[in-house]
Amino acid sequence: MDTKEIWKFSKSFVKREGILLLACVMAVASSLAAVPKAEYIDWRVLVLLYCLMLVVGGFKKRRVLDNCAVRLLQRCISLRQITAALLLITFISSMLVTNDVALITFVPLTLIIGKEAGVDVGKIIVWQTLAANLGSMLTPMGNPQNLFLYARYNFDIIAFFNVTWIPTCLAVALLAVFLMRQQDRQLKVSLTSV
Repeated sequence: MDTKEIWKFSKSFVKREGILLLACVMAVASSLAAVPKAEYIDWRVLVLLYCLMLVVGGFKKRRVLDNCAVRLLQRCISLRQITAALLLITFISSMLVTNDVALITFVPLTLIIGKEAGVDVGKIIVWQTLAANLGSMLTPMGNPQNLFLYARYNFDIIAFFNVTWIPTCLAVALLAVFLMRQQDRQLKVSLTSV
C-alpha cells in the first residue's frame, strides 16, 4: 500500500467509525483524569448481561419473537389494530429481552407491513421506540441501567416493581392516548410464520 491508499483508507475509516474513535479518545482522556481500577468493574452485572444476551440469542435463533408477532398480527384487520399489536408486542417484549432487541426485532416487521399495506409507518416506528423504552423500565432485565441499579442496590424483585410499576402504568396510558388518536382504516396484510 502506498501513502495515498493509506490516507484514503484512513479517511474512510474515520467517516465510518467516528463514534468508535470518539469513544476511544474519551476513554483515554478519562483514564488520565482517574486511573481505572479492577474494582470499578461490577462482574455480577456483566455476568447477568452476558446470560441475558445468551437467552436473547437463543430466542433470535429460534425466531420466537418473530413468530409471536406474526401470529398476533394475522388477527388484525385495521390500521389501529395493527398499530396496537405492534406497540403491545414491542412494549411487552422489551420487558423481557431489552428495549434494543425489541426494536431490532419488530421495526423491520413494521417496515414490511407498511410496504405491503401501503402505509407510512414513520409514526408507528416512533411509537414503537417509545413503547420499547417505556416498557423496558418495568423489569431489571429491560435495560442495562435497570440491571445495574438492581444489582448495585440489592433490590429484591418486589421492591424493584414497587418503584417501577407506577411509571409503567402511566406509560401504558400515554401509549393508549397515542393509539386512540391514530387514524383508522381497514387493511389487508398477509403474513406467514417464519
